[in-house]
Amino acid sequence: MYPVPAMTFNKATLLSLAFVALPALANDWDYPEDIPVIEPVTVGLAGEKPADIIRYLLAEGAGPAEPSPDGSAIAFRYSVTGERQLWIVDSGGGWPRQLTYGSGITFFKWAPGGEHILVGRDADGNEREGFYLLSKDGTQEQQILPLTDAFRSFGMFSADGSRILYSSTERNGTDYDIYVADVATGESRMVYEGSFGFFPAAWQPGGDLVIVTETRGEDANDVHLLNMKTGELDALFQPDVASEYASFAWLPDGSGFYLATNQDREFSALAFYSLAGGSLEWISEHGGDVSNVALSDKGRFLVWQANDDGYSQVFARDLKTGKAVDIPAMARGVYSLASAVDAPLVSVRI
Repeated sequence: MYPVPAMTFNKATLLSLAFVALPALANDWDYPEDIPVIEPVTVGLAGEKPADIIRYLLAEGAGPAEPSPDGSAIAFRYSVTGERQLWIVDSGGGWPRQLTYGSGITFFKWAPGGEHILVGRDADGNEREGFYLLSKDGTQEQQILPLTDAFRSFGMFSADGSRILYSSTERNGTDYDIYVADVATGESRMVYEGSFGFFPAAWQPGGDLVIVTETRGEDANDVHLLNMKTGELDALFQPDVASEYASFAWLPDGSGFYLATNQDREFSALAFYSLAGGSLEWISEHGGDVSNVALSDKGRFLVWQANDDGYSQVFARDLKTGKAVDIPAMARGVYSLASAVDAPLVSVRI
């Protein structure tokens, strides 16, 4: 791992690690050989050539990282003994603290307010997750959704943290529908019945609209707006030529959002969609795909990355002044971003 210099948005910005999890397979998949099988493994002898790939798959190391909403702490997933556990460290430095034990976690997400963290756990790697709410000091834990035979894909919290949105195959074991669950009681209900794959992507701040992506082929998706009050789904992007839309970042007032998309072009570019205008405005294009769009400090700073011949370049703009933010030189690598909602802090994966 290379040392990475700190980025600053007039304040210290912490750099850490993150990665993306792949979606799970359905219950009645026609190709059982694709379904993970839980069984003992051997790693071969140290120094053998070629080395057993299991050694690489079980290697320890830090995984995804995310700053708390106020930027005071960084939560990250770390594997020391082969089980991926949740750790936390103060953003000002100090010794990291382990928050989860036993069976490893599959993902985590800070709750609004920064006092709790949602974690996912499955049963010995079967990819069927239950959701649990953990206090940031690790002393209190609450089950929100128990383990079942259904696959789930977490979406996001509501702005006030009282509800979560997620997709699940609970209805028929195949199609991902969209559900909302009450954090306090764990009660859930379906808000949209999908076909194949519908996933909540971003909840309008203080509003009723949710950006929903619909799987289209292997590497594309359509985009809809789901009204949480009425349950109505309105198409937003359904181009004739399949395109990819990702990294949605709502403005704090909910009037529009930034995103990365390759609609009508070879590479994904940074764009903005206004609800009032109803069309895309292209913000920045590069010689490679734009990804990992994020807003920090109550929407003041816009951050994104672009592919530069296989390596990542990080860009930032102060939306208050309209000026670019200087990014310090960083080791060449592949990055991803996670932002603090209420602070000028962004974690950058290398």
